[in-house]
Amino acid sequence: MGIRRKGDTLIVQPVLPTQWEGFSATVQIEGQTYDIRVTRDADVELLVYVNELAIGDLQAGFPLS
Repeated sequence: MGIRRKGDTLIVQPVLPTQWEGFSATVQIEGQTYDIRVTRDADVELLVYVNELAIGDLQAGFPLS
């Protein structure tokens, strides 16, 4: 699903079958819960949210706190 930890960052780089509209997942890292949601927009671009915050730069990821 393309979810991994890299140091103090949560990286979400999803690869989905074309027929999937998206997915959601919950991960726990060091006692913190992160709710991840991936959706496709009208242009078939993947949109990624962690704890309801949009992640614009998938390479930079989401800082773990």
